[in-house]
Amino acid sequence: MTDLTARPLSHVEAGPVSLWTRLRLEWICLAGVVLASVMRASAFLMDVWRTGVFNDTDDATRMVQVRALMAGQSWFDMTLYRLDPPTGIVMHWSRVVDVPIAVLVWIFNHITTPERGEILARIAFPLILTAIFVFLLSRTGRALAGPENGHVASMTAMVGALFASAIIQFVPGRIDHHAPQIILLTLFFLGLVRSFDATTARSAIVSGASAALSLAISLENLPFIATGTAVVALHWIIRGDRAGRQMAWLAGALLACLPVTFVATVGPLQWMHPVCDAYSSPFLLTGLAGAASLGILARATCSLRVWKARAGVATLLGAGVVAIFVIGFPDCLHDPLGSSDPLIALWLRNIDEGRPLTALIFGDPFRAAAILVPNLFGILAAVTMMRKAEPDQRAPWLLAAALIAIGLAGACWQMRVDTSTSAITLCVGAVFAAHVARRFADADRLSSKLVWGFTLILPFTNLPEALASGFEPDAKPAITASDTTTTCDHPADFAGLRQLPQALLFDPIDAGPHILANTQHSVVAASYHRAKRGNRLVLEAFMSGSDLAERDVRSTGASYLVFCPQIGEMKFDARKAPDGLAAMLMANRVPDWLVPVDVPGPYRVFALRKPAG
Repeated sequence: MTDLTARPLSHVEAGPVSLWTRLRLEWICLAGVVLASVMRASAFLMDVWRTGVFNDTDDATRMVQVRALMAGQSWFDMTLYRLDPPTGIVMHWSRVVDVPIAVLVWIFNHITTPERGEILARIAFPLILTAIFVFLLSRTGRALAGPENGHVASMTAMVGALFASAIIQFVPGRIDHHAPQIILLTLFFLGLVRSFDATTARSAIVSGASAALSLAISLENLPFIATGTAVVALHWIIRGDRAGRQMAWLAGALLACLPVTFVATVGPLQWMHPVCDAYSSPFLLTGLAGAASLGILARATCSLRVWKARAGVATLLGAGVVAIFVIGFPDCLHDPLGSSDPLIALWLRNIDEGRPLTALIFGDPFRAAAILVPNLFGILAAVTMMRKAEPDQRAPWLLAAALIAIGLAGACWQMRVDTSTSAITLCVGAVFAAHVARRFADADRLSSKLVWGFTLILPFTNLPEALASGFEPDAKPAITASDTTTTCDHPADFAGLRQLPQALLFDPIDAGPHILANTQHSVVAASYHRAKRGNRLVLEAFMSGSDLAERDVRSTGASYLVFCPQIGEMKFDARKAPDGLAAMLMANRVPDWLVPVDVPGPYRVFALRKPAG
């Protein structure tokens, strides 16, 4: 074994380094990257620890959901009863992500106070996920690179994680489902990469299981899962017998896991109630049809000796699967997050995470470039590596290029998709960097290859944006205020609201989740597309004159109207409707049907005056 203590790393030869030494170096690198990511977000970590602030609205709502589960709300009951009561709003999320958070809260509650236990859980959860994510990047880089470049690619992928856009979903306090989904997508990719080798075709089981679990959490990975499955089918068409076992294992895993995750996360009363923004019968039935088609194709491999015959049968079965979805569930062909209400659509267009990448090209070209450039480099590198690979080793690179391309297309719909794609891009970049390093670095020095690798990985990351932000991760990685960052979301800002008797509050949409998480009150509106009635009334009231606004507010049964002048949504409403209620309140022109209530903090509170007579 090479003694690393006897010679500096710069003199370690690549060839004689033992497996144990390489593994030790990778584990040290992993620990260092996790520690560096924590230190990079140390300012926000301390803010979470001191104040309990939530990163964004989704994190606040996730905590409300976890608290409800721990308080005894049914596993299958996803209703937020304090949002637009009395019926509440059934969320399009599931309990999958709630479970580990609830377990951590339960553990920490036995060590410290409930308040501190919850904060510790919110810090520990993304930290654990960061370690898992970096480890999976290491394994994926090694699997793509092969034995010759695997070690350098593994360590390069880990270091590159510090500058990947995905890392913003792992900052302290981040408890939403995006980080788990990034991990499951990486695991899906890793399983397929390994399964392209006939000797490890069983790895497709991992891909099938991770795909089923991912769908049970949310549908955001569905385009990647469909694309990956299509690449597997294309690989079978081209390679025939050599790809049959991979497709059979993937089909078996999907057929076994899709019903299990469905039954485990969807209540029996909802089994026959199709919805298009969450895992439901349309996606289960279509997924099972697709998996069965893969199984049939794999079974028929021996009978379909010519690739044209395989392509014809695969096309027919694929068209049948598409027809099941298109004919059986036509409503799901539309944007599930869209809205036919023009007023709500106006608000949705100004949600930061929901904006299309194309809208950034002219409005914020630097940020648009930070998304475009790494993905374009990733596609180019994947295509280059595919051309250089032997014919029977090209499938993983085709898969990588296809996933990055579909992710880039998704970012043109909603730019938040980029955080998922960046994991695949990073792995491709790490292997490309390791391949180039092997050609140009000092062949006898591992450190020389690593320096080359760490340098060449940078174009596959969003390093320019990280440099511009001083390496501070975005504290608001998801939904932000309409045109200005929300600043009224610290727990201390709600001290005045907590002094009020428990009531229903008529609130700005962006404030709703934070009010739910930080007070005992119920709210009319919150930043979720299913809360259409409450959101419509709030937007209409704040953009309408006094009389119409009064009618809308009173129709909800709210006891108080509250808002914070610093919330961007209020500024947006006031600018869009200069004569509306929002503009009046921002200018301290209070209509006579509202009675100011003096409470401390930035939130302004108004009770509704009892109507005359």
